[in-house]
Amino acid sequence: MRKLEMNTIPLLRLLINRFDTHFGELKSATVVLSPASLILLGDHTHYNDGISLSVSIDKYTAIALRKRKDNLINVLAGKQTEPINVLSDDFYEKFGSFELRFIRKLVHTLGNSRRLNTGFDCAIMSDIPQSVGLGVYTSLLVGVLNAINVAFKLSLTTEEIIETARRVELELIGKISNKAHHYSISKGKNERIFYFDVRNENYTTHSLPFNKYKLVICDTNKVIKDVEDICNERIIECEVGAKGLRLYIWGINNLRDVQEEFLEKHIQMIPKRVYHRCLYNVKERKRVENALRAFKKKDYVLFGRQMFESHTSLSEDYNLSSDELDFLVEESKRIDGVLGSKMISCTPKRSTINLVESGMVNNFINSLSNIYKDRYDQELECYVLNLNEAVKHIPYKDIVLSL
Repeated sequence: MRKLEMNTIPLLRLLINRFDTHFGELKSATVVLSPASLILLGDHTHYNDGISLSVSIDKYTAIALRKRKDNLINVLAGKQTEPINVLSDDFYEKFGSFELRFIRKLVHTLGNSRRLNTGFDCAIMSDIPQSVGLGVYTSLLVGVLNAINVAFKLSLTTEEIIETARRVELELIGKISNKAHHYSISKGKNERIFYFDVRNENYTTHSLPFNKYKLVICDTNKVIKDVEDICNERIIECEVGAKGLRLYIWGINNLRDVQEEFLEKHIQMIPKRVYHRCLYNVKERKRVENALRAFKKKDYVLFGRQMFESHTSLSEDYNLSSDELDFLVEESKRIDGVLGSKMISCTPKRSTINLVESGMVNNFINSLSNIYKDRYDQELECYVLNLNEAVKHIPYKDIVLSL
């Protein structure tokens, strides 16, 4: 029997109740827990064949899915009170939650490859905060694909699931889709940081001892409008920069091939704003390399320093931060036990991710919350995270024995 983590039990209870109420007894359904993913370093380098450090965290999309005898695909997710057929002709006119839109596109993708021969009922629950960002989309897609794979006995490999989920994301959100999320959710391990190289798809995992350190999200609950459009704008600016630099050296495919010295030498050859976008990408790659060396030496102070520097560059070179986020990061430097802090990119909620000594977490949350409240008269919402294993199928007997 697989012992379920205590923090997953409330979520699974809600899932079971939702499925039982609308689709009948869960016993014959496939249940999957799919963790969220979070990029710690290397944000926005992926569309330049970059490198990154990511984690799968103990915030989940929980999925219960069962085959039907007809071709209806009924999904119950988010704040819905009744299941919705995602293949209905008037779907887009009536419904707009991302879960429904993503599953509709996924079903069409699988249908075109002739992998689905019937419909299914699907209930979804999630405890993933919006502040996590794009990892919430990948958690859903990888989770639903794993559930379909088991329920329909498709025998898809992990790599095929990654590629299918990635293809759906690219169609729906464009190049901001980051394959590092797909790998860390599909292959993540407990208390391990996931290093991923987009260019060759090599990856390694590295220890972060959670008896000594914790990751803490601080969410301001301030919403950024059109965050995906802003991030896609950065992609275009980087493409302009790479195209301009390509005139002065042969063999540049994208900014992965550009060194800082070369960029500085040709600073006058590209627009100033584009130069700063390129500078962030080039220096962020170095920060990931430095962080990787830090992990190998177990030098977590050095890793935290890369987080601080990454935030500064995201703020000054990539122009993605805000007064609130800059304030939180600067204030975190003054709190005992904080090794690193930076903004979380591509999330609709302005939030930071912080590396904090385990014994100082409560002090950190209380201190920063009070400082933020005094400055902005707003409350911070904080989440203490654990690094968890990859997406997993939960057999019914394990659920019954655990609950």
